[in-house]
Amino acid sequence: MSNVVLNSIETYFKHIVLILFSSLSFFIALFIPFFASFVIFNDAGGIFLRVTNLASLTAFNIFIIILSVFFSMLFLSFAIVSINIIIKHKRTYSKIRQEVLLGLEKYTSKVFLILLIFAVLILIISIALAFYTASNAGLISSIIFLLLTPLFFYAPSSIINDDAKLIPAFKRSIAFIVKKPIYFLIWIVIAVALITFFDFIFILIGNSLAVSPFFSIYLMLVFNSIFILPFIVILQAESYMHRFALLR
Repeated sequence: MSNVVLNSIETYFKHIVLILFSSLSFFIALFIPFFASFVIFNDAGGIFLRVTNLASLTAFNIFIIILSVFFSMLFLSFAIVSINIIIKHKRTYSKIRQEVLLGLEKYTSKVFLILLIFAVLILIISIALAFYTASNAGLISSIIFLLLTPLFFYAPSSIINDDAKLIPAFKRSIAFIVKKPIYFLIWIVIAVALITFFDFIFILIGNSLAVSPFFSIYLMLVFNSIFILPFIVILQAESYMHRFALLR
């Protein structure tokens, strides 16, 4: 099981230029929602929605939110596709041909649709729980989030590596997690450990410099989008490649 982590580290440093170039899309994706900062907040290097503030939004606010989230997910999709293509051609020892690059639009649109479906489901569930349930809404939404995750988690990798359509990609995502849950668990442990560790480091840096807490928050956002997110997407893609026995 350690192979997947070592392969991810090797891939990250071997293709560091391409990875960092792709990470610009992560940075843009996380930066765009700040145009809707009246309902979105930043924490631990991520962007979150204030569901309880939705009732006070105007039509213009809603338009800005939809527009910012649309472009954010578009850049996020492009970054995920780019990194998965790098992994695919590194693990299969093949060159990235022109037709693959031309297929970026197709792959990106499919991954975008996956992210959109996931975001809409989470939003609907969060709003419903926030307005119609008791104080344990956060716990319930977290449980539902975990139950939905297997459906979507490896779907982008399936679309790029298997050239799968949407529904088969969902099925293969669930099947891989059921068959090899250890890879999913490894990903969660490493992702949580990296984000928690560096969030703590940037809080210490902010405190030692006696600057505003927002300094460490935004610094973590930049670090997360350029370094952590690319690595955990690599880890996710490398994990999925282990479904092929010859590539382990």
